[in-house]
Amino acid sequence: MSDLDLLGTDDLRVLKAAASTDRVLVSADTDFGELLAVGRHPGPSVIVLRRAPHQPEAQTELLLANLDGTEETLAAGAVVVLTAQHVRFRLLPISREE
Repeated sequence: MSDLDLLGTDDLRVLKAAASTDRVLVSADTDFGELLAVGRHPGPSVIVLRRAPHQPEAQTELLLANLDGTEETLAAGAVVVLTAQHVRFRLLPISREE
């Protein structure tokens, strides 16, 4: 979100900026999913790259390989967790019972 001048800012502000600009947040940081769950927020959608290589090319490959299968889920509002082995998601807002 460098185009929004949010580099180095706190996670909650980044979430709010993504939601207000209708963006999907992509991160290797699991804190974003936790903030959405704890706050029971309806968005923004977040893609979490778990155990992904730290090379940008490999992360881009993982993301692009799974984007088609997650597009509708992301549009509905979800936390999507991508690993090299699987894709899992939770629709937003995340309830305490889940």
